[in-house]
Amino acid sequence: MNELNTIAKRIKFLRESNGLTQKQLAKKLGLTSNAQIHYWESEKRIPNVVSARVLADTLGSTVEWILHGTGDKTKKPEPSNHTQNNKDIVFLKEIGKVRAGTFTLLLNQYSDELLTYPFSRSFLPKKTRKMTNKEIAEKYFVFQVSGDSMNPMIEEDDYILIEQVKNINYVNKHDIVLVTDEDDNVVIKRLKEKNGRWVLKSDNPKYNDIEVTPDMRTCGKVVLIMKNT
Repeated sequence: MNELNTIAKRIKFLRESNGLTQKQLAKKLGLTSNAQIHYWESEKRIPNVVSARVLADTLGSTVEWILHGTGDKTKKPEPSNHTQNNKDIVFLKEIGKVRAGTFTLLLNQYSDELLTYPFSRSFLPKKTRKMTNKEIAEKYFVFQVSGDSMNPMIEEDDYILIEQVKNINYVNKHDIVLVTDEDDNVVIKRLKEKNGRWVLKSDNPKYNDIEVTPDMRTCGKVVLIMKNT
């Protein structure tokens, strides 16, 4: 029987083989706590390809082995590549789930603390190139989407990268925006102008428009969609 037959077991094996605690590994990855490591090793979450690449570089393995259990188990990367890979990664806060249909309270799956989402800087907007990782982490956030209001562009459980904005004047018509109401309910929809008024419109035609009112606040706009396939 293969004792390392799950991603969780392989990550734990590599961590322990490197003589690291969860806290020590988290520090090497640039995380503020070991929550992410705990979720991976307890099978509550599965690392994406970017996460697996960072783990492989840090623990001396390969993405293929971590995710699939095939290929080389312990392949040491070139030092120069390891340094470059780590510099290319920024960890963004994953806030929770946001509904795409109607205003609801944020569906945060992780009530104890926020997790982080490893992100390659090469996928970020060009204007971030001169920003530090800290500046990027303060302006960009990751959400997971619930609902089918923005189908087919954004589907159930897709991830979206949100750029924080001051107000509605900092977004453009047809942008997909993150909006809150006076009760801190949130929704994502496309911003459009209709009869001289701003409305929040779904890409899915079965949903009605929502007129933007003074008590609503535009907090951010979607700059990247990550399909959960």
